[in-house]
Amino acid sequence: MHRRTFLSTLAAAPAAANGVPVRAITSGPKFHWFGYYDKLQFDPSSRYVLSNEVNFEGRSPKPDDVIRLGVIDLKDGNRWREIGKTSAWNWQQGAMLQ
Repeated sequence: MHRRTFLSTLAAAPAAANGVPVRAITSGPKFHWFGYYDKLQFDPSSRYVLSNEVNFEGRSPKPDDVIRLGVIDLKDGNRWREIGKTSAWNWQQGAMLQ
C-alpha cells in the first residue's frame, strides 16, 4: 500500500465521524507533504498551502535528490506553483518552509 493511500484512509475515518470535510489537494505521480510541527502551512487567507514535492518515497534522500518547494492554490483547482528547489532537505523537516 502506498503512503498516500494509507494516510487518506487514516485521515478520512475520524474526520468523517466528526463531520469535518476532508479532501485531497494533491495527486500523483509526484509526492507532496508539508513538514514541521511549528510551521504554519496555510497563508492568512487560507488560499495557499505550502508544500514539498519529490519524485520518490520510501528511501532516504541521496545527495543529488532535489526537493521542490511550492504552494498549492486552493482557489485555482489546487494548482501547484513551484517557488524554488533545493538539495538541502530531509523527510522530517523538508526544507524548513516558512
